[in-house]
Amino acid sequence: MKDLISIRSDVSGIVEYFQIKTNKLKRVLLPGGMIFVTNRQRKERIFKIDFSEPIKYSLKSRLGSAFHCQHGEEIDEGDDVFTIFSEIEGVVAIQKNKITVTKKSIVKEYEVEKNYEILVADEDKVKAGQPIAKIVSPVYGIVKYGFAPQESEKDRVKKIEFVEILQDAVAYEIPDDFQIKVSNGAEIKSGVVIAEGVIREEGYEDLAIEKESYEEEKEEEESNSEEEEIEEADEEAKGDFNYEEEAVDNEFEEEEEQASGDDDDFPPFKKKKK
Repeated sequence: MKDLISIRSDVSGIVEYFQIKTNKLKRVLLPGGMIFVTNRQRKERIFKIDFSEPIKYSLKSRLGSAFHCQHGEEIDEGDDVFTIFSEIEGVVAIQKNKITVTKKSIVKEYEVEKNYEILVADEDKVKAGQPIAKIVSPVYGIVKYGFAPQESEKDRVKKIEFVEILQDAVAYEIPDDFQIKVSNGAEIKSGVVIAEGVIREEGYEDLAIEKESYEEEKEEEESNSEEEEIEEADEEAKGDFNYEEEAVDNEFEEEEEQASGDDDDFPPFKKKKK
């Protein structure tokens, strides 16, 4: 039995698609796409980090730089957003908006702007892979990356131009084959259904969903109808034959009651921070 799942927005705001590809019926073709609902009217509720040049999107690197959050993930105040790691062992020199690490003839330079927290001092000796600067989030919110345009379809390297921490926003990962109910750029109210469909695969247990089990209701109605027909037939039989109906204990009745649970409880659909 499949259940129709409705994904409803928790906030009012503007709909923003991310890698959402649909057919003519507005059904999602590929997994991994997301829908953001953001309120951008209050600019003080948006923390933006701009990079002078696009930075390669990496979550695991210990050489060069690494981001610490996934796109659409929740982040707490004080959590790391981005870290610069020294690529070589050497001596640190700190200049305006720049950290230099030198080892003999090898020199590595790293741009650091106003949002960075410097983790080393001038003339410190550092090892390869040691963090030398980082950016932390000053607020709780949803992480939204500004991805640089890819040079070609074959280019699989993602680069980040800026990062936004959105306080008045939510992000939903949309399973494939779900039907999108809102347009990109549309202004919606809290509680509006943004997508609905049937979960066909595992892996979406962390998502904010509201279960609307129409098939269960239909089966229940059919079952009630059949029970009414049986009761009417029994009443007619009692009119023709005078007998007392003996109570029959159903040994499975108690087990069925214990096994029946509340199927309407679902965990939130919002992607949670791991």
